[in-house]
Amino acid sequence: MTNPWMNTWIEAANNYAQGIQNFWLREMQRHQAALMQEGARQSGQSWLNAWTVLPLDLMKRSFR
Repeated sequence: MTNPWMNTWIEAANNYAQGIQNFWLREMQRHQAALMQEGARQSGQSWLNAWTVLPLDLMKRSFR
């Protein structure tokens, strides 16, 4: 025989825990998206810097 009060309590606890889990899941997804965007920005900037040709006078000064 099941206890209706226990079932109600467990259901309420599960709903509360699910709300907390959803909050942290959304927070982790937001954080992951920000990290991916920053990584793409840094990667693009790195490649841009690697393939950019410096003017001759700047190149001479950088190798002294």
